[in-house]
Amino acid sequence: MSKASCGLTKMSKTHPVVFKRLLKRKHESKLVVIDPIKTDTAKEADLHIQLRAGTDTALFNAVLFLLHEKGWVNWDFVKNYVDGFEVAFEECKKYPPKVVSKICQIEEKHIYELAELYAFSRKLISLWCQGLNQSSQGINKNIALINLHLATGRLNERGCPFSLTGQPNAMGGREMGYMSNGLPGYRDVRNQEDREFMERFWGVSRGSIKATPGPTITEAIDLILAEKIKLLWVVCTNPAITLPNLDKVWKALEKVFLVVQDAYWNDTCSFANLILPAAQMGEKKGIMTASDRTITFNNSFAKPPGGAKADWLIFTELANHLGYGKHFSYKSEEEIFDELKQCTKGRLCDISSFTYRDLPKRWGKRWLYEELEFPTQSGKARMFATPYDYQEADLILITGRTKNQWHTMTRTGKSEELLKGEEEPFLFINKEDAHEFGLVEGDMVEIFSKDTSLRMKVKFGEVKRKHLFAAFGYGFSHQAVINTLTNDLTDPISKQPELKFTNVKLKTVNRRKEDKPTWC
Repeated sequence: MSKASCGLTKMSKTHPVVFKRLLKRKHESKLVVIDPIKTDTAKEADLHIQLRAGTDTALFNAVLFLLHEKGWVNWDFVKNYVDGFEVAFEECKKYPPKVVSKICQIEEKHIYELAELYAFSRKLISLWCQGLNQSSQGINKNIALINLHLATGRLNERGCPFSLTGQPNAMGGREMGYMSNGLPGYRDVRNQEDREFMERFWGVSRGSIKATPGPTITEAIDLILAEKIKLLWVVCTNPAITLPNLDKVWKALEKVFLVVQDAYWNDTCSFANLILPAAQMGEKKGIMTASDRTITFNNSFAKPPGGAKADWLIFTELANHLGYGKHFSYKSEEEIFDELKQCTKGRLCDISSFTYRDLPKRWGKRWLYEELEFPTQSGKARMFATPYDYQEADLILITGRTKNQWHTMTRTGKSEELLKGEEEPFLFINKEDAHEFGLVEGDMVEIFSKDTSLRMKVKFGEVKRKHLFAAFGYGFSHQAVINTLTNDLTDPISKQPELKFTNVKLKTVNRRKEDKPTWC
């Protein structure tokens, strides 16, 4: 069988370079897209599985159920390189295809087709983005998908699970420890050896690095409201629009002393007590890592305007002002790069031999786990049980990016060409659902989630029935900030908020006077 790609992403717009590469190979491969929305990516697919939002874990468990039932598990690979198969499969016994087809609201035959692809494809790559991650069940969704690769030995030349979240410089940030539990070189504050290494490396006293991870941003909002955090420093992001449960977020931003460091004015700036103008790409030097692990040096070609400065310089100057000059004595970007290199020596992301003159250059071997040795105590990869929790909903609201805009439009929103067709907020609705409401395109509806509501115009879209889609990027000037409707329920491990499943109701608001409003 030919190569196969299983996509769970709006890849054509969020990762266009990778998507174009995939399309170039489409004549020798099969593209499967799993998404409640028929996106531009899904329109290119050989098979579009339009499942109910949030049911991915059940679907993957059903595929593993079938792989075992049909004798398609790669037992040699599992025996030699995997721990935990029995525990994972015990959970999957609850998910036979007939049951899961009803949970996911898909045809049973599609589950069999997926199982056959994992069993018999020459090579299979599973690509996914925020549809799996931004979920209160996100960890289980990710693990359930990875379980399929481990059960069929689909690593290295036989395929891989490929998370499409590594756009520059998200990948580089992870390597250098920008998460609340992270330390440079893929180290973790919860690991004593990692803490002690970095304490020695930085020349700080033992115990300076706490073993408990710092709060995530959703946790920080609660801590601000509880008066346990007094200062919040926001760098190059727009939480006043992107975070869930925004009514609560706005209260926190009003309460805290807020510093915003950015190259562009955004909605969060309106809450700021202090704004620090930052240089943007082209006005500063530095490195970034692409999703294929290639590190690139980016030179500057213009000077930052006015008092704007590179982020590293702002941090260094503050540290010196606070009396930490001993640890922040950097004079250039290259000095910081040289320090980071030393932190990675012997680690998975080892770049200790790199120099600016070497770049671009990719760290690691061709395959991440070329020798099939994994960073666990046994040296084997692990499979885990992945239970699924069903979520009830009247209508399911999914949020995401617009077709042509980047997140909250602080830069791309200034382009008239990119704004065409997306000038104002809109709500995608299935045509059949719209007809039940008596709606035509352009009608105004009111969306309700708990005690909050918004008014938006409807557009007809190829979304699954009883599903709605709205873009999260429209700011205060549009008066339809969709994340006022989303809740801040998070995954217990990843702490990612549930942004792809909100239970909402809909009411028409611009019908003829003699008609009563229609509810669903």
